[in-house]
Amino acid sequence: MKTSKILFLALLFLYACNQPQSEKTEVVIAETKVEPQPQKKEKVSVEVPKDTITKAKVKTQVSKEKVIVEPDCIFDDDIKEITTKWANQLGYKSFQWDSLRNHIAVARDQDSLFLSQGGCYHFNTSVILKTTSNIGLDSMDYWIEESIKLAKETGFKDYESSLSDSSYSIENHSASQKIILINVEDAMENMVYNGIVLKKENDVIEISISEYIN
Repeated sequence: MKTSKILFLALLFLYACNQPQSEKTEVVIAETKVEPQPQKKEKVSVEVPKDTITKAKVKTQVSKEKVIVEPDCIFDDDIKEITTKWANQLGYKSFQWDSLRNHIAVARDQDSLFLSQGGCYHFNTSVILKTTSNIGLDSMDYWIEESIKLAKETGFKDYESSLSDSSYSIENHSASQKIILINVEDAMENMVYNGIVLKKENDVIEISISEYIN
């Protein structure tokens, strides 16, 4: 009986070992989500040098200064109009305006006469006579007389008086150029006399008289 029982248990063990495994054991690993923890912000204090501090608002003070606006011209600079009136006052009937040189050319028989008057900061009055002559500048008595005639004809009274009274001096710049300087005792205030310039080129003599008010 005991032997039969042992044999039965052995057969039962062999049967169990020969049976196929019908089920498999699955192991599932669940994913675990880890939420990030918020980081604590630390307060950082930065020390800024005083020299680098920029003020947001800057108050500007504008000093009140008196502004003086000067006129563009002190005198009338319409030279064409002024010279035309002057030529009419002198009695010239035939003349033509030269816009390139800003003067009037007066029609004469053999000579060339040019007039100009006016200006912006200086009121200038000038006359130029070009004449053909074989007389040199060494004959100054002759050219003094011619200068007196020109001064009288064009209304340069101070020049006329000074030359007639021999109240003048002569500067010899060269053999072809001389300047006659006049002396005026009771000259008008701010009047400047440029003198009389005599030039000779070939047979052409140029007599230039000019003055201006500043």
